[in-house]
Amino acid sequence: MSAWGAGSFENDAASDWIGDLLESKDASPVRAALNRVKEHDGLKRKRFLGICMQRQKQKLPADTAGNGLAAAEIVAARFGHPPPKLPNGVAEWLEQHSSLFEPELVVIARQAVNKIKTDSELQQLWEEGDARQWHNAVTDLEQRLTNL
Repeated sequence: MSAWGAGSFENDAASDWIGDLLESKDASPVRAALNRVKEHDGLKRKRFLGICMQRQKQKLPADTAGNGLAAAEIVAARFGHPPPKLPNGVAEWLEQHSSLFEPELVVIARQAVNKIKTDSELQQLWEEGDARQWHNAVTDLEQRLTNL
């Protein structure tokens, strides 16, 4: 059974990502998750005999977006604006690794959240139904990142 909720940590991909984060010894999983969001150009290239023949626009994959939101939450928490509830072990991990977070991660997190909010499969999936809770959660995260 898969987990699915409006919060940044309420899906399977984010839960798996948190598990990887807690096993890491530095902030590289956070940076990597945010950079995957930031660097996604949305173009899928079809090749024929090594030549790029066609480009198709693709939204940011839902799992990548979910991991990006979880990473942005970690950044917000590190700089003093955590969500109401962090997954088990994250507060302790942050205490041990807080010195490894550079302030520029805040800017990257803001960019990632904006991209997820406006051009991702995750956003599209939520908007197929009642997206209010998801939009509220993302807006709350944006505000906490803006206040840094």
